[in-house]
Amino acid sequence: MREFSSKIHPKAQVRIDCILEILSDKALTKKELAYVLGISSRSTQRYVTYLRKTKLIYVDYWKRIGHKATQYLKTGDKKDAAKPKALKASERSKKYRKTMDEEKRDFYLAKRRAKRWADKWAKVAPPKTFWIRA
Repeated sequence: MREFSSKIHPKAQVRIDCILEILSDKALTKKELAYVLGISSRSTQRYVTYLRKTKLIYVDYWKRIGHKATQYLKTGDKKDAAKPKALKASERSKKYRKTMDEEKRDFYLAKRRAKRWADKWAKVAPPKTFWIRA
């Protein structure tokens, strides 16, 4: 493994060596790495930041989980993979609607219809006279 400056605590050096060994076998996310190491995600973030600055690890690829893109890290000094563009609002809503069951979809559409009707009635009469129509 690569030697670091004397400023690094020996325990931190051991953990860095462990991270490099783990990431040499398989690409992992920061959360997965924290779970494997048994430390907090914030501590893992500090190690990952340091290792990326020293070009010992890189972003191997990105994977979309839900609507967020997650980076997978690997040992080496290659160029980072390009981050995918964020989904547009219409793409996110289409993806969400595909996951709905039929009952939830009916409720969603009923809410949309009610909102349209309320907008129409607001144009016909001022809101102060809404109690008359009820």
